[in-house]
Amino acid sequence: MSDPRLTCLIPTHNRPHFLRRLLHFYQRHSMPCSFFVADSSKPDAAAENVAAIEAARGSLDITYRHFDTDLITKYFRALRTLDTPYVVVCADDDFLLPSAVESCVQFLEGHPDYALAQGLSANMNCRATEASVLKVWSGHCIHNESPFARCQQMARYGFSTFYGVYRTNVLRDMFQYCAEHLDAQESYHFPEVLLLQLSALKGRIQFFPIMYALREWHGTNLNLHPEASSREKGEELYLRFRDSLAAQLMLTGRSRQQANRFVDLWYGQMREWGLRQKDRDKWAVRRLWRSVWRIWRQVLNVFSAEDMVPHRALRASDLQGQEAVWQSAVQLMTQHPKGFSLTDEGWRNAA
Repeated sequence: MSDPRLTCLIPTHNRPHFLRRLLHFYQRHSMPCSFFVADSSKPDAAAENVAAIEAARGSLDITYRHFDTDLITKYFRALRTLDTPYVVVCADDDFLLPSAVESCVQFLEGHPDYALAQGLSANMNCRATEASVLKVWSGHCIHNESPFARCQQMARYGFSTFYGVYRTNVLRDMFQYCAEHLDAQESYHFPEVLLLQLSALKGRIQFFPIMYALREWHGTNLNLHPEASSREKGEELYLRFRDSLAAQLMLTGRSRQQANRFVDLWYGQMREWGLRQKDRDKWAVRRLWRSVWRIWRQVLNVFSAEDMVPHRALRASDLQGQEAVWQSAVQLMTQHPKGFSLTDEGWRNAA
């Protein structure tokens, strides 16, 4: 039985093999929520997705919609249709651990000043050697009452909140603002960082030191995003991003100059992120800036009282009663790193 408080939003694009694997996982390990598949696939892949969803309807509460839009607009339009108070995004090639997700929902129920809650995420590279198969990525609680102080902390920590459990209205407003001010078809880097900062502006952030998600690194989830064709275009994209974020920072009482200074200090290096690699490498000054930036972040980490190590090995204490579902997730991802094909025995048995 699904929890009427939560929807799991699954975006997918031309990867029915991963969607089949994900649905199989949730058929084996029930997550008390409804599911919403936001598809933007080509007709053949979309037909496979529909077939996979129909096969899983007996055990999962699933809604399917197809969107012919860019990624950010797809998210916003999907979120606009949801009527549950909470939502969590799950990529089609990842697994969220049901009990950890439920803990996040329960926390948000009792803490109305928090915008989102999440836990530890681990990246698995099924093509790597055993020593580098799994990396657990850190995150941080951001409890400060001041929205601007939360933005400073988020800029300093730089961890992803995209797959946390959000209040639906918060995530919907974030994507609406992003869709109205930035174009993900030109570069996804800028919307990604804008969304990160908006999450801190919207409310406090809870981070639980328990395993929450298993994500797969397989080569098709690299930063294959559009790139600016010239340095002038890259500068234009950056300035549009800066104006969009600065406008929100000004709502906290900062002047335009203060807001612009904040964005330039923490994200000025993004001027080159949207450029093609050959254009980036022409500029020795920009390469020097990247090196200085890395050193600056390391200095901040040295003087921080908190654990700022970006990733580490898995610890037994990370699982906290989720050992069985965790092992199942790892096994499924290891045995089927490319997802389930239409002829895969595991998928046909599940269907």
